[in-house]
Amino acid sequence: MKRAKKQLLQIQKILDGDIVRKQGVYTLQVDPLQGRGFVKCISFNSCMNAVVFDVSLKDDTVFPLVKPKSDMVYFLYCLHGSCALLLKDLEQPIDIEELQSVIVYSRQQSGTAFRAGKNSRFVFSFIGINRLRYQSIFKGDFRGLDGRLNQLMDLVLERENLHYLGHYNLKAGEYVKALDNHNYNHEVSSYFYFEGYCNLILSHQIEQFYKGLNSNNNTTSLTHDELQRVQDVSDYIKNYPEVQHSVKTLCTKSGLSPNKLQEGFKFMHARTVSDFVRNVRLEKAEALIKNTDLNISEVVYSVGLTSRSYFCKIFKNKYDCSPKEYKTRAGNTAFVPK
Repeated sequence: MKRAKKQLLQIQKILDGDIVRKQGVYTLQVDPLQGRGFVKCISFNSCMNAVVFDVSLKDDTVFPLVKPKSDMVYFLYCLHGSCALLLKDLEQPIDIEELQSVIVYSRQQSGTAFRAGKNSRFVFSFIGINRLRYQSIFKGDFRGLDGRLNQLMDLVLERENLHYLGHYNLKAGEYVKALDNHNYNHEVSSYFYFEGYCNLILSHQIEQFYKGLNSNNNTTSLTHDELQRVQDVSDYIKNYPEVQHSVKTLCTKSGLSPNKLQEGFKFMHARTVSDFVRNVRLEKAEALIKNTDLNISEVVYSVGLTSRSYFCKIFKNKYDCSPKEYKTRAGNTAFVPK
């Protein structure tokens, strides 16, 4: 907690605002004179810290990526807005596009920074690994996964200009959005939720890094604009599961061909469009059964299905019990759905 607050105090020197501890996570609420939004931070695993920006700023703003007496490896991800990476040895900034990730090695006094663009929503995350702290804790005994992580940091250190510009990563974007999408009020629950999703973001960026080392090709043929449209359609389905979604109507909404829409969903969710819609409806139904007084027929209607028997069948396949059994047992803390 102290390290997280210290990180926000450094950001507060650039971005005015009040720092509060909210649901187990330190948050900087941006001063209205500079814009609006918030910056959240946690520290975890002894050597790591995660910072998430969701702001709209009145001026272009530069944030240094450096900690005193520390060599850091940063995993950056831009979900929305204009962003650029500033490196001391490069005259021109490196533009980071929406949905793109970057890994950068930041030495002490290196001047590494990123610039957030003005007058638009800026959603950006970075996860930092303190290499010096990491190595002091393990004292050179880098076996198993610890050794693999140390090897990864060495690979970034060996790259030209100490950075790796990744391809588009939609899944990481889903996890960044999830960071502000939870209903946990208890500090411990909220903290572990935040930490868990930060680890998921980090895991996808590491996976992408290793896949990209020996390949110059993206993992999808879709353009940035097409990927953004797939993301918009995914959000639409999640927000309106009761709508009768079909590939045809979703293609009309997104302007994508059926092949591109399916490719985008497989790349982003590892599911077909119909599988994704069905899963969203089931998860919505599970929440309604557990948290409301709606009967099963009302739940079926609320998620856009018409056949109760079909709903019971697919619900049981996912949760290993019927909707009625689930509603009866959901209040039992010993019950854990499949």
